[in-house]
Amino acid sequence: MDKLNTIKLFIYENKKKAILLCCLLVLFLLSTFLLFQKNNTSKNNVVYENLVEEKLEANLETNLKEEEIEEEKIYYYVDVKGYVNNPGVYSIEKGKRVVDAINKAGGLKKDANTSLLNLSMEVRDAMVIIVYSNSEINNYQTLQEKNKTTEEICNENIQNDACICNTESNDDVSNVDETSSKDEETSLDEANSKININKASLEELMTLNNIGESKAKAIIEYRTTVGLFKTIEEIKNVSGIGDTIFESLKDYITV
Repeated sequence: MDKLNTIKLFIYENKKKAILLCCLLVLFLLSTFLLFQKNNTSKNNVVYENLVEEKLEANLETNLKEEEIEEEKIYYYVDVKGYVNNPGVYSIEKGKRVVDAINKAGGLKKDANTSLLNLSMEVRDAMVIIVYSNSEINNYQTLQEKNKTTEEICNENIQNDACICNTESNDDVSNVDETSSKDEETSLDEANSKININKASLEELMTLNNIGESKAKAIIEYRTTVGLFKTIEEIKNVSGIGDTIFESLKDYITV
């Protein structure tokens, strides 16, 4: 009994100290909790910011790659005539075929006949493609049987770059002379048609295989800063032009 009274008396005398001690303990625990929460929030914010920055960088890199790919594309203008649904001049990406140009012109009409056309031929700039009708083809074949070669459906007076028909002459000697003459003219035309990489403009360089605007600018910059090309092989010194691209260029360039 005396001990119990002693304890009660001690608690009563130290009541204020006990309350103050409890308050300090609660305050300490509350401060610790708030500090812990703040650290977690900061970590989450840092992680979120890093994720956002990485996503923005990835999007930027993707956009740059898409722009570079788009920059390398080259388009030609092709005139499609005859028995197609929508005749006219169309913009066709370099590397496309005659069949792609016909499809872009709305496809073939019901009476169209493509037996004299090379549908797999690769298109070129300012190309003329004429799709004939069944009646025109039949008339042509009839005339061929009668050897009326002066009235051919494909001849010098009618430009049709996709036509594959050939003229046969009755005079063998004349044929040999004409073939030889045409071969010489073809060789001369090929030589004259080559692009001089020391003189060509930006637009002329972009007509070459695998040469877009960026590589054409690099060629011009090289010959301006380093000097004119002495051989066509030196074009491989230009940034971005290696052996593979050179192989596709060598027959079409000169110095």
